[in-house]
Amino acid sequence: MATTRKTRSVLVGRTFFILFAVCLCKIVNSARMERPMLRRRDIDTSSGYHHYSALSQVFHDYASRYPSITRLHSVGKSVQGKDLWALQITDNPDQIEPGEPWFKYVGNMHGNEPVGREILIYLVQYLCENYGKNQRVTKLVDDTNIFILPSMNPDGFEKAAEGECGNMNGRPNANGIDLNRNFPDQWPQNVRDSAQSAGIQPETKSLIDWIESNPFVLSANLHGGSLVASYPFDDSSKHRNAFYSGSPDDDFFKKAAQVYSNNHRTMHVRNCPGDHFEGGITNGAKWYDVPGGMQDYNYLHSNCFEITIELSCCRYPHGRTLPTEWDNNRDALMAYMELVHTGVKGFVYDAFTNEAISGAVIIVQEIAHNVTSVSHGDYWRLLAPGIYNMAVFKEGYEMSRANNVQVIEGPATEVTFRLEPTERPLQSPPTVATQISAGSFIEPTIFHHHNHEVMTAMLQDYAHRYPHITYLYSIGQSVQGRDLWVMEISDNPGAHEQGEPEFRYVGNIHGNEVVGRELIINMIQFLCENYGHSPEITDLVDKTRIHLLPSINPDGYAKAKEGDVQGEVGRANANNVDLNRDFPDQFYEREGTLQPETKAGIQWTLAYPFVLSAGLHGGSLVANYPYDSDKLMKVMYSKCPDDAVYIQLSEAYSFEHPTMHLGHPNTQCPNVYPDETFDEGITNGAAWYNIRGGFQDWTYLHSNCFEITLELGCVKYPKGEDLPSYWNDNKMAMLKFIQQAHKGVKGFVLNPNGVGISNATIRVTGIDHNITTARDGDYWRLLIPNSYEITAFADGYAPQTQTVTVLEDWAVQVNFTLLLASSIDPQVTVPESSDPLTMPDAKWDRIYNFNLQQNFTKYLSNIDLQKKMAELRAMYSDIITLKQIGISRNNQNIVGLEMRVSNRTVNKPKVALFGGLHGNQPVGRELLWRLAQHLGEGYKQGDHLITNLLTTTTILIIPALDVDGFTIASEGKCEDTYRGDSFAESFLQNDAGHMPERPEVTAMKDLFGLDKFSLVLAIESGGVFTRYPLDNGDSTEDDDLLFDLASQYSLAHPTMHVGELCGDKAMTGGISRGSDWHRALNTIQDYVYLKQNSFMVTAHVTCCLYPDHDKLKKAWRENLEPLKTFLHLIHQGIHGHIHTVMNEPIAGATLKLQGHTMNISVDPQTAEFHRVLPPGKHYLIATAPGFMTVRRQVDIMPNQLTHITINLERELNVSYHDYNKMEVMMRTLSQKYPGLTNFKTIGRSHDLLQLWSLEISKQTGEHLPGKPEIKFIAGMHGNEVVGRELLLALAEYLLKNYQKDDIVTKLVDHTHIHFVPDMNPEGSEAAKSTEGTCVGNTGKLNTHGVDLDRDFPSNISGIIDEKVPEDETNYVMKWMNSRPFVMSVALYGGTLMVRYPYNTKDTAGKPSITPDNDVFQHLAQTYANLHPSMHLGTPACPNNVGEEFDGGIIHGASWLPYSGSMQDYNYDYLNCLELDVFVECCNYPQAKALKGLWENHQASLVEMISQVHQGIKGFVVDREREEPIEDAIISIEGREHHARTHKDGDFWKILLPGSYQVTVKADGYADKTELIHVQAEKATEVHFKLRYDKRIMGLPPVIFVILTAVIVALLVVLIIFFVVKIYRSSNTAKMKRGFYRLDGEKMYQEEYNDRVALRDFNSKDQLLSNEYHDFTDSESDNEIMFNRTS
Repeated sequence: MATTRKTRSVLVGRTFFILFAVCLCKIVNSARMERPMLRRRDIDTSSGYHHYSALSQVFHDYASRYPSITRLHSVGKSVQGKDLWALQITDNPDQIEPGEPWFKYVGNMHGNEPVGREILIYLVQYLCENYGKNQRVTKLVDDTNIFILPSMNPDGFEKAAEGECGNMNGRPNANGIDLNRNFPDQWPQNVRDSAQSAGIQPETKSLIDWIESNPFVLSANLHGGSLVASYPFDDSSKHRNAFYSGSPDDDFFKKAAQVYSNNHRTMHVRNCPGDHFEGGITNGAKWYDVPGGMQDYNYLHSNCFEITIELSCCRYPHGRTLPTEWDNNRDALMAYMELVHTGVKGFVYDAFTNEAISGAVIIVQEIAHNVTSVSHGDYWRLLAPGIYNMAVFKEGYEMSRANNVQVIEGPATEVTFRLEPTERPLQSPPTVATQISAGSFIEPTIFHHHNHEVMTAMLQDYAHRYPHITYLYSIGQSVQGRDLWVMEISDNPGAHEQGEPEFRYVGNIHGNEVVGRELIINMIQFLCENYGHSPEITDLVDKTRIHLLPSINPDGYAKAKEGDVQGEVGRANANNVDLNRDFPDQFYEREGTLQPETKAGIQWTLAYPFVLSAGLHGGSLVANYPYDSDKLMKVMYSKCPDDAVYIQLSEAYSFEHPTMHLGHPNTQCPNVYPDETFDEGITNGAAWYNIRGGFQDWTYLHSNCFEITLELGCVKYPKGEDLPSYWNDNKMAMLKFIQQAHKGVKGFVLNPNGVGISNATIRVTGIDHNITTARDGDYWRLLIPNSYEITAFADGYAPQTQTVTVLEDWAVQVNFTLLLASSIDPQVTVPESSDPLTMPDAKWDRIYNFNLQQNFTKYLSNIDLQKKMAELRAMYSDIITLKQIGISRNNQNIVGLEMRVSNRTVNKPKVALFGGLHGNQPVGRELLWRLAQHLGEGYKQGDHLITNLLTTTTILIIPALDVDGFTIASEGKCEDTYRGDSFAESFLQNDAGHMPERPEVTAMKDLFGLDKFSLVLAIESGGVFTRYPLDNGDSTEDDDLLFDLASQYSLAHPTMHVGELCGDKAMTGGISRGSDWHRALNTIQDYVYLKQNSFMVTAHVTCCLYPDHDKLKKAWRENLEPLKTFLHLIHQGIHGHIHTVMNEPIAGATLKLQGHTMNISVDPQTAEFHRVLPPGKHYLIATAPGFMTVRRQVDIMPNQLTHITINLERELNVSYHDYNKMEVMMRTLSQKYPGLTNFKTIGRSHDLLQLWSLEISKQTGEHLPGKPEIKFIAGMHGNEVVGRELLLALAEYLLKNYQKDDIVTKLVDHTHIHFVPDMNPEGSEAAKSTEGTCVGNTGKLNTHGVDLDRDFPSNISGIIDEKVPEDETNYVMKWMNSRPFVMSVALYGGTLMVRYPYNTKDTAGKPSITPDNDVFQHLAQTYANLHPSMHLGTPACPNNVGEEFDGGIIHGASWLPYSGSMQDYNYDYLNCLELDVFVECCNYPQAKALKGLWENHQASLVEMISQVHQGIKGFVVDREREEPIEDAIISIEGREHHARTHKDGDFWKILLPGSYQVTVKADGYADKTELIHVQAEKATEVHFKLRYDKRIMGLPPVIFVILTAVIVALLVVLIIFFVVKIYRSSNTAKMKRGFYRLDGEKMYQEEYNDRVALRDFNSKDQLLSNEYHDFTDSESDNEIMFNRTS
């Protein structure tokens, strides 16, 4: 027993010891884990910089020391063969863990910026040595797959020198290429960086492959030379510095950059010298433009978001600073890596198989950038905190959505998507090919229509999946902001390859012709999936740069209807313009401005060297070729010079199509054009029918590209199930047509050094259509087989001609090497140039300058210039006068030439042009005196345009302003060596209290003050571009006009518009805002705009400030046409008068543009005005004392002056009307405006007074489907009569201004507007004697003493009020129920504010809030804000002095709660949104106050009519029958209040701008849900087509029949069972009566029982004394059949 006790004690002691040891270990380990970071001495920062061998050794060492968490990879090799080492650090380096994000750091991209290289080496040490010790490090490594690549440019690093802060040695790679300019750029046009044209470098290629083959989520690229975190985009389409180029994920990138900066010790608080980065971050392009940067490539071509971090002011600081740099960056490096775990993450699964789906596109609907799921179906979507709507798309699956996903500061929100597969229809057998005929194509398997959202997601998906052959870009946006996506497919996407032709397909130019759209989408799938699989497709893609634009009219497509055969809905764009009639035409002058889609198509065509193109249409079956029009606009063959080529191209498509070549489209659709036939399935456009403004003609005439139009079938919008047959019919034809780009002649035009000559001309003898070479001198000329003489010529070179034989097969290559013209034998005749810049002088003077010979041997001195001007005055004395402008500081004259034709026109618009603002920039002097001479001679010779210009315009030309500065400037000085005593930047100095101004400045200010110039142009040098205001500021309210003025000059210049390079600088498009070019104070340009309300631009016409005089000829020839173009812009805009309705001028009238602060100058006596405007729509606002304000819309066409007369009505005479006068006024208005009004009674009061109603609309009486209805009601309280007078005034205002005020006209045309001015006529009559009484209740109630605003049914608390309403209430309710009112405004008195529902408290006693509270608040605030004082919220009413309403609005139940209000009834019973407007403190003010009240409320009341046009509108119809569905419910997700359709199927729902999930339900139909985007200012139109739901009791018919059959069968069985049971019961009853059929078996059993019984009796007597029993079933054992007695 003692031993046992001892043993137990030992065991207890040991157990205690073990537990103590375990606890101690845990405590120690915990303490180690909690250590916040490793001390600096534990990281080796003492060894300085690691060269390649040392770096390699460190990485190999750590990979071997920490094998459980590291793997060493070589991403690729440098030019010199050095490995690009990347160390992977994670807890399971050999596994791809589902749900674990990938992160990377890349350093030393620029070899001379190695700080990042070193801190990444330190970071490797820090992570490895702290894993398992530091909790933060351990968690990060366990949860993240981290890759660290310290040196992307090891070759460059070896060339760089330590301590060099600004030296560029080692920056590029071994080939001298800057790797951060070498990635494919999203805007390759106009990029002049040598790294972009040098070809992809080995280091770049390695990183591209690494980026695209791994699912990185977040990255940073470490640089040096500044101290800032820079985020995408690094460049812009403009390719200019200081231009903010935000990515779609701008919010997240700013957050990410700020996280790094804030966690860096100094970045967020200090900048390097000369830098100014707020918070230590910047947008890349805002800093400077970097085309081909790696961070943009990451974002655009993978799931990875990357920023660039500049770590030190010195690029290559001394090694002794590295410990400090590590300390500065350590926490920032960690915090930035942790960002990879923010945003949204999750998985995408197949809903049926539960298998992971990779390659699914993750869409954030608010952000135009998608990511994709990876191998395990996992995804990560980095987002800034906020609420987002998400969707996931994968081809072959239905789109899945997740709305209102909340992203917080901290861990990522997890959202898992499960996608349901779509059905896969059977395919028709493929068409047999003729040339490309491999039988092992991978065919598309999914055929359905793609809306814009789905198409975008699909294109982005394919761009992500096939980055090695695709490049997705947008050429612009539609009217409604949809991107015009182009998918480029090529073996080198994003770049033009020398000698490779470029091809395009354009679809859906008519939005309802959708077959081409879907075929192009199928072709994208087909080419991508067959590249590398099919040799023929691979070869085609390798040798052709293919551009595929599925839809150039996505807005029209959004309106179109599936099943449309020959309809028009959706054909045009959102502005209702047919885009295939919108291009400039060769035979007529087009009208109107080009549509955004048209502009995009034009710019795209000119930006790429396209060889061949086809536009895909629908409506017939034919290949159609140019020309589409002719001069006479008759149906006749209109042959272009390349007619034979076009026939060959068209037949190539037609013959490859199985039925097109038959020429009988009516076999496909016999009811559509039954007699239409086309020989061989092709036609000349004009021979079929004549159109103007077509895309194919414009393309042929204005580019190198040959385009045809393909009509792909007579059904414009076929059903989705028919799409496979269209693909099978057209696939081989589409491929065959692409091959046609390789026919004819191709080659290069080279200079003697073998360098390509761009823009050289290729001429084929006998064919009057030339083409030009591309950037590298390469060309392609489509020709049919034959022999040709082909000539190549270029400026400065001798032409060369070769005879060429073109064969049937592929293009023959013909190269031209042109010799310099100066090296040619003088006896050899060189053809005269047709280029205006190189044309012989005599020819140019004859064609362009009225035979005026020009002398360019010198610049004119000041004296000679004045002599020349006097000479011009003498030569053209009838139109030129000399005008003394002023005197210079050195007493030299400043003189101008005023040019005009004297006539009776008094107020001609004026234009001023001046040069020589800077004395050392004298080119303008020479150009402007020559311009005056040119105009004078043109007028003298009767030139129509110049005569018209001088007849209608006054032109002032001042050749030289800084005459003093010119005398000391030197010819040939291109640099800004002279600034001297310039006054160019002193025009606003006096405003800032500076010294007295120069006399030249005073003279110009006096001139501008006296002569109100509409336009001003200055000529300067120092670049080739046009500059517009502001020079010291950002945008102006007139930016659209100023930009247009500048662009018109630039576009008319032969080279300015392409961004001519001066030194290393060029302006995109040849245009720049002044402050974007060079911020300058007090310029004359800013003065003219800010102080004179005029519009000035400055044309910089030469790179050199003071070029040699022999350069003047070129400048003169280049700028003559732009100068004249600018002068003619004076007649682009408006000209007119402001008159009364009797056409008398209104003195003192003012005019301004809507949204502008500056008035348009109006002559005080004649009321005449003139204003230059850019093309487009503008609203004018005209006012005058004693008149009503009028707004007029003007549509400005390019180079056209719109004449307009604005007629103003006299102000309304607002006075009180009793009941009879009110009726008379309403009846009078009805009789005066019979086409716009409907005057009627809607019922009567208790005392039989009529309740009058006046409807105002273009069509009255009945509800017009699609037109919203609004009502205005007043007089509910008879003593609050102001509302009645305001409504009468509003009705009169609308009618009087109809067709005078364009806003009013539009509202009346498109709205049913109803007025009931007096709902309580007895009350108002009773109150007549109380005028001037502000308080009191006389007349407030009706005859029965009932408050009508408490008399309506109410169910706000869920209890329906069943009281009997008053007569007035009953009739008004009946009227309100008769029309589908969307909105209502009721006018009251007694205070000043707007009340919105509910007015009742709920059962808990709390104010009830409507589901549309946000809308009500917006409407109420809109009304209050337009009132001059209501929005202040302090009405200061005498009876409630301290009463306040926040913003002038109040929630009813929060103010004075009560039930039975008309406002609540409207909302609950009618789906109508009503505002109660309390218009005045006084119930019945004096009559003299009415005018002011009307003026205060007019804008608010009119705006309420506009507000009814917000939100969503549309129709709900039966999909098959196209019949309206009445009483369908339109519900908005998250809102419990629904709209309903009227009998015509139309509906309206007022909503604020945003995205909404809208569901439509109707009895007997399947529900339909769509995501609707609501824009501001205009309702989004949505048409719902519901499929008839054949379900019976909620079940499909088959299931219902089966269940019914089963139930019936069960019933039958039950019935049979009960029948049998009853029958048997009946037979048993018969047996009980003694007769039954004998049962043999039972009978023998009874006999046996009797025998047994006999043995039990001893005597016969016993037997006889017993009873006999019936042995059958019986209800009683005592039933005796008979009894034997003794």
